[in-house]
Amino acid sequence: MDVLGAAIDQVVCIDPEERYPGDWRVMKGMTQPELAAAAKIATTTLRAIERADQSLSDHNARTLAAVLGISVDTYRAAYRRARSRPPGTQV
Repeated sequence: MDVLGAAIDQVVCIDPEERYPGDWRVMKGMTQPELAAAAKIATTTLRAIERADQSLSDHNARTLAAVLGISVDTYRAAYRRARSRPPGTQV
């Protein structure tokens, strides 16, 4: 966001209580491959977690939350939102 001279949260306006796992990654300014590498998991695994197509293990929840700088509870809440999203909703 250096190009725009603005923080990501000034451009991506999503209430923290409505964020999906991928939103937290975007807010951190990371791509899926970057976050996956930092968390030492496969990008395909991260993609499946972000879409809630794969269960979220305790280990992955702790690791992803730590890399993103949020609590495990916050990450789990985002994951639960992704699991219960209406059909066709982008995550």
